[in-house]
Amino acid sequence: MSAKREIQPRGFTVGLALVDFLPVIIFSIMFAILAYRLHLVVFTMGTVLVAFAGLLKATWKLIVAMTGKNIVWMNLQMRTTMPLGFLLILSEIIAQSAVYRTLNIVFVFAHISLASWIFIVLGCVAMIAMSVFAFTLDKNDTQSNWIEQITNTCGQLCFLLAVICA
Repeated sequence: MSAKREIQPRGFTVGLALVDFLPVIIFSIMFAILAYRLHLVVFTMGTVLVAFAGLLKATWKLIVAMTGKNIVWMNLQMRTTMPLGFLLILSEIIAQSAVYRTLNIVFVFAHISLASWIFIVLGCVAMIAMSVFAFTLDKNDTQSNWIEQITNTCGQLCFLLAVICA
């Protein structure tokens, strides 16, 4: 079976493809707020890469839904672009932690609002569910895609609300 045939989803609708933009938009807003608050260049570069990867993947789904055309690289790029973006984000967080090593972590966590904690936990539950879905749901099945997109959107929304409440 060719790679093109393996990743060509069945039954993608324009509605499903449009819903796929929601977590990308929510993620982008959340990390734009964080990047603005933190003023960290590498962190910001990482968030741009992650958002770009998600945008390309969502655009790929929209093209598939509207034309049936499968532009393979738009889907496959996410395997490298998104992890690279998250690696940059993580490296900046680690670097900043080393700089502020004397900062009392308990003090920082104690000042996060209860509402933020609730949203963080809910967002993490959604991301754990997404990890389970990666192994249990059929990527080419429309219903599985709806489940993943709704879960991802809810998780990203929880994280955005956690940032707003912080």
